[in-house]
Amino acid sequence: LVLPMITGGLVVAGISIIPIAGGIVLAILCLFTAGIFLCGTLPPPAYTPDAKEKRGYERIR
Repeated sequence: LVLPMITGGLVVAGISIIPIAGGIVLAILCLFTAGIFLCGTLPPPAYTPDAKEKRGYERIR
C-alpha cells in the first residue's frame, strides 16, 4: 500500500516539475530572442543621416 503511494507521488512530482523547468527554459529563450529582435529592429534616431537610408526596420530583412 505504501509503495504505490510513494511511486505515485514521485510520478506526480516529476510531471509537475517538467512543465516548470520547460517553462523556465522557454521564458529565457523568449526573453533572449525578444531582446535580439528589439535591438535589431530599433530604427536609428531621426536626426542622424542614417535615418534617411533604408536601415532600422529594413535591416532584419
